Amino acid sequence: MKKFLATAMIVSSLFCLCSCKDYKNNIFFENKTGEVIDGIYVSSEDSDQWGDKMNEDSVKSGSTLTIPKEKLVNGEGKYDVGAIDHKGNNYDIYEVNITIGDTLTLSEKDGVAILTVTTSSGDTKDYTGEEIYNKEKED
Repeated sequence: MKKFLATAMIVSSLFCLCSCKDYKNNIFFENKTGEVIDGIYVSSEDSDQWGDKMNEDSVKSGSTLTIPKEKLVNGEGKYDVGAIDHKGNNYDIYEVNITIGDTLTLSEKDGVAILTVTTSSGDTKDYTGEEIYNKEKED
């Protein structure tokens, strides 16, 4: 019985360690758009350029991408967040407050980009973005 309890404690401890997010060093991007996201961009709100792509691999709907805090050029603060899905649709949300440890959940409602920011303590705030558009189809 002691061996069983000891094994159960070890397994549950390993599970907790593996499933915990590193809130001190990262932000997290969760894709809830129903589409595969090919590019994620986060730029300072006062910049008129999107800057570097945050992800190397595509992010499937329902998946979460970990982004190291070093990718936030100005540290914590206000940013513009953009994403492009595999169909070329653009999701743009402006003036989003981002803190290290936040989870940014991208979704859409009625053709409009929605970004829900959840802090590591569980507080949430929704940001309504622009109407989702496809630049290639507009040209």
